Amino acid sequence: MTMYEDLLKQYNRATGSKCKTIYDKGFKEWLDKYSYELNAYIEFLESQGYKFKDSNIAELDKGPFDSILVRRTADNIEKRLITENASTINIPVRKVKIAKKEIKIYHNGQLFPIDEYDSFMSYNLSSRSQLDRFSMMHNLNKSIIYGVFGHNDDLDKMKKLADVRSIYENMNDGEFNINYDNSDNTYFYMVASK
Repeated sequence: MTMYEDLLKQYNRATGSKCKTIYDKGFKEWLDKYSYELNAYIEFLESQGYKFKDSNIAELDKGPFDSILVRRTADNIEKRLITENASTINIPVRKVKIAKKEIKIYHNGQLFPIDEYDSFMSYNLSSRSQLDRFSMMHNLNKSIIYGVFGHNDDLDKMKKLADVRSIYENMNDGEFNINYDNSDNTYFYMVASK
């Protein structure tokens, strides 16, 4: 699945649309709004003390369009992200794999132990298995940052808020911080390991 197809699914969940093509005018308008909301979410995280430049964070399950790390390190990224050319931006692909009960990071075709990263970050994930991985990594003493954001009128807002709750309810030690904010009709909700 391409990153745009995944974002199209997010668009349909948030708006109730049944759009099937990434070339739909409504989807393109939503992408533009989503890009601004993502920038606001990054500012929200940075106001919580997170620094992304020169950090050793593995950002999981994100592509060039919606990567926080790309936006904080690439030049003129905002102008390049809302075009098809975003798929040519060269960033490391990092995915979690479970190999013989050991969690490793799949990075550019190789498996690396998770100990090589200080923290793991993602947001607005849609699958249960992706969400469960974050709880599991925290319970293995790894630092995680997971959040959701969107427009207050999005149809999937309550589900996304419940997703954050499900992550911290599965954490086995209570060693986490949660934060919620709402500004300019956009909401932000996140959980992070202490």
